[in-house]
Amino acid sequence: MKRFVSIATVLLLVACPPTPVPPPADAGVPDAGALRTLVTRPLMPTSPANLLRDPFVGGDAVSYGKFRAFFVGGPLLPLTRTFRSVSPVGGAVSIAEFRDLPPDAGGALSARVMSSFHGGDGDFSASIWLSAGDRTGAPVPFASKANAVQVSLLASDGSAKVDLVAGAPATFGDRQWVKFVTAGPVKLPAGGWLSVTLTDFSLSLQLAAPEVTSSAVALRELRALEPADDDDRLALRQAYAIDQNPPDRPQHAPADDR
Repeated sequence: MKRFVSIATVLLLVACPPTPVPPPADAGVPDAGALRTLVTRPLMPTSPANLLRDPFVGGDAVSYGKFRAFFVGGPLLPLTRTFRSVSPVGGAVSIAEFRDLPPDAGGALSARVMSSFHGGDGDFSASIWLSAGDRTGAPVPFASKANAVQVSLLASDGSAKVDLVAGAPATFGDRQWVKFVTAGPVKLPAGGWLSVTLTDFSLSLQLAAPEVTSSAVALRELRALEPADDDDRLALRQAYAIDQNPPDRPQHAPADDR
């Protein structure tokens, strides 16, 4: 009888677990401030209406629309690229580096990084992020070297310029970055150049997200594409074939033989 009662008691305890004990009243709840916040950023570092043809500061070769660097009155200088995830543009976009300047500038008083843009109607505005470093690229406080850096919009004909205004330094990782912007709208009907000037050749610069926009360039809704027909596809194949194997250009007969 004792053994039967003991087994029944065990089964009863398993079927009816003890009631949970509530936490103390002063235990509180997890601090919501400790949770991580999702941060999003634009996919592109500049506006889709950017008038600069080289917004990523390619620097691989000097060609039309590319940023180029040089001593004023002297030789061309190289622009290199780096990627920094902790920066105003994130790690998906290249940052240009203007560094390792030769100590002998050949009498030049300044070095420039420049790119051109088309003009037109409307009000123009511009911006660019800059970070200062020593000759090897190691970061330095921007305020201590601000007098050696100038950003301007130059009219294509050289008749006028507008200096961009430096904002307050913002810290990204171990570097200070400053955003230069136009203080107000600018008229440049003939186009111009975005120009970064450096007068202390012991310094280096990192450049990111250069942008020139115009109020006359509005982003409009794109039209839906229509399907191409068989004749279109045949014409495309023929055009590609001509590009790959161009025939001799046909010669026109003299007028008196026609």
